[in-house]
Amino acid sequence: MASHLAFRYVCLACVTLATLSCSASTVEPPAGTCKSPAPIRNSPDPNLPSIYVGFKTGVDGPAAIGRLTDELGFTVEWIPTGSSGFLTTLTDQQIAVVRCDAAVDFVEWSVVGTPGSSDERPTAR
Repeated sequence: MASHLAFRYVCLACVTLATLSCSASTVEPPAGTCKSPAPIRNSPDPNLPSIYVGFKTGVDGPAAIGRLTDELGFTVEWIPTGSSGFLTTLTDQQIAVVRCDAAVDFVEWSVVGTPGSSDERPTAR
């Protein structure tokens, strides 16, 4: 019985990994991963691949950043002054994990404007 359950667990893990690998265009957490993933506020711009991760009010930003970078192995590009969050480049799988983290309020793709706000301005050309 135990070997049968272990086999089922391994099969489920393989199917989950295969699904994540084949769905590189999605940043939705796998079904059942978390009840309420943080929203993505906008659409990605291929010219600006970074993503801003905003924390919930009261979260210790430096501690949360340290925990997430240790867990997911990414490099923080920028921590804006006066804003509880950070800018980085993440894979789709990393974004799915970040969205399920209890400290994360929202994520949004880089835009020309102010991180964490809806102040989008067109890029000067």
